[in-house]
Amino acid sequence: MSTSILAPLLLPRRWEVLTNRAKEAGLDPSDLVERVASAESRVDQLLSRIQSGSGGVFEIFLGKSGSGKTTFVKSLPKFFENIHITSIPPSENLENLPEIIKSKNQEAAGKHKIVLIEKRDNPRKEDIEKSKENFISWLDFLREGEGNIVILWTMTDISAAKEISEIAWNVGRDSICAHDTKGVFNFTGIDKQKFYDIADNTALNLSGDGLEAYGLSREIAAPLIDTSETISDFYQQVISESEKSTTHFKSLIKERGQPRLWVLLHGDDRSAIGHTVGSLTQGSHWQVDLSRILDTIDDSNNTATYAKEWRKRRSNAGQLLRALDARVFAVPPNVSVNAVRCFGDTIVKNALGNKSGSKTAAASSLRSTPVYKELLIVLGREASPSKASGKISDTTVKEYQAIQALARNNDEKLNQAIGRLFEYTLREDGLNFEVSIEKRSNLISGIQADIGIRVGSAEFVCLEPTWRSKNGGTSEQNTLSEGHIKPYLLEKALKYITAMDM
Repeated sequence: MSTSILAPLLLPRRWEVLTNRAKEAGLDPSDLVERVASAESRVDQLLSRIQSGSGGVFEIFLGKSGSGKTTFVKSLPKFFENIHITSIPPSENLENLPEIIKSKNQEAAGKHKIVLIEKRDNPRKEDIEKSKENFISWLDFLREGEGNIVILWTMTDISAAKEISEIAWNVGRDSICAHDTKGVFNFTGIDKQKFYDIADNTALNLSGDGLEAYGLSREIAAPLIDTSETISDFYQQVISESEKSTTHFKSLIKERGQPRLWVLLHGDDRSAIGHTVGSLTQGSHWQVDLSRILDTIDDSNNTATYAKEWRKRRSNAGQLLRALDARVFAVPPNVSVNAVRCFGDTIVKNALGNKSGSKTAAASSLRSTPVYKELLIVLGREASPSKASGKISDTTVKEYQAIQALARNNDEKLNQAIGRLFEYTLREDGLNFEVSIEKRSNLISGIQADIGIRVGSAEFVCLEPTWRSKNGGTSEQNTLSEGHIKPYLLEKALKYITAMDM
């Protein structure tokens, strides 16, 4: 199970791969493409030429391999209105281009037509030899109404681009090529200063995590940008860099064990708990939202010791939190009260008006929580979607506030109660996994979790309850706000990282 925590960074370096990955994620691939202003302006000029009555036009987009030429052209409908793209693959004879375009007339009616000659970035000898007769066959067509098209041929071969553009110019001059470029536009691609943000956004949309989760802060990525000529070069370098750090952490985990740090946020107001958890987590598995958490570390006004220690690890802080599988879960007051009634000792039970309860009902309330559902998933069991139970009574809220007031001096006893509820519920569900509750014995590399559930030979789900109240009370732990939970999470995570020597 531990090998799945640190997933590899996958950044699509080609349009075809980006299309497939975006489809899997339910996204439009063009939404992940950054505009290239110079190339966009050039396309606008070519379209304007057609609208002025100068007829169709041919142009080579010449640029380095991996600079994003094909991606740019395929994404033009995002940046221009009423654009229709027709791709001519290598299997098609370019001499037949007019017939291919005519067959698309109905589909492209009322739109600006752009033809992409793709996957011939390094033209074969026969492509060059046939180019003269191809241009001759296109000449009359480009002068007709049906030939009001922009033909773009993406290339990386400089000499082939020079030779083919000269042939085009000699055959038809400005009846085929634009006079200012004579058939060759130098495509420079995305500005380097945008490389990190594009890669970060792409990773975030396709995987749910940005580059920070893969050990790639801006600090680490900066020298990689300097040595990358194209966005594809940068993608390859960050993938390689991420593989190094991922391999390092996986080796540590294999040697020392895998702790999963799951914070349980107990509180007296379900809405407030949900709001805080929602603001600190992302996705359907309640993983911490790295951007929110790392902002706390980056705040120069934060002079707390934990923040200073995290800044020493800032370059890979995001990956460290992912290596710990850090998550935050909401625990509503009815679950907390049920746990104390059924499994608390006399000290904490005495705070309650109703000191007894049904273990069956308590287990049922725990089963409805996201944390129990996620625990089942980690254990390889099926789990139905979590859902909130019915309305929580004012009496239950007051009972919770009474036990929360004990948290300052008796949080261990409260933790024991919730831990025993987990243990009882797992066993009722036929899952006899080892549960360590407040024993302060080492689970993994010196880590002392409040509640440790062994889910593998050297893998634990480490539950860290924190007992909070929206309305205050006599305890110092009197807030459910995001600003109070983030430091708690980071302090806990720091202890784990220190114990693991990560």
